[in-house]
Amino acid sequence: MENMRVVLCDEKTDRLWVNVEAKVSNGCLKISGQDIGKVVEDYFGEDEYEYFYDFDQENTERLFALLGHEGQNVKDIFIQKFSGIDGSRALRDFCDANDVKYKFFSC
Repeated sequence: MENMRVVLCDEKTDRLWVNVEAKVSNGCLKISGQDIGKVVEDYFGEDEYEYFYDFDQENTERLFALLGHEGQNVKDIFIQKFSGIDGSRALRDFCDANDVKYKFFSC
C-alpha cells in the first residue's frame, strides 16, 4: 500500500461540495477532507470545513490487515468501504469498532 493515493470523495450538490483524499506515505495513512457550501455554513457558521486523519504506521498496518481478505485487493476494499459523502463517518465507525487509533484535526 506504500505510496497509495486515492480520491475518496469529490461530490457536489447545489448546497455542498465534499472532497476527500487518502494517501499512504512512509507507511502512514493520511486523509484530508474539505467540505464547502451552504450546508457547512448553516452548521459551522463558515462555508468551509477542513479535517484531517493521521494514522501511524502500526495503525495503518492494522487497518489494512482488517480490510484484507484472501485474493482481494486491499486498496479496492478501502475505497469501497470509505468513499462517498459518508465515507469519513464509516471510517471512524470502523476504526472505533476495531480499536484502530488515529489522530483527528479540523479547522
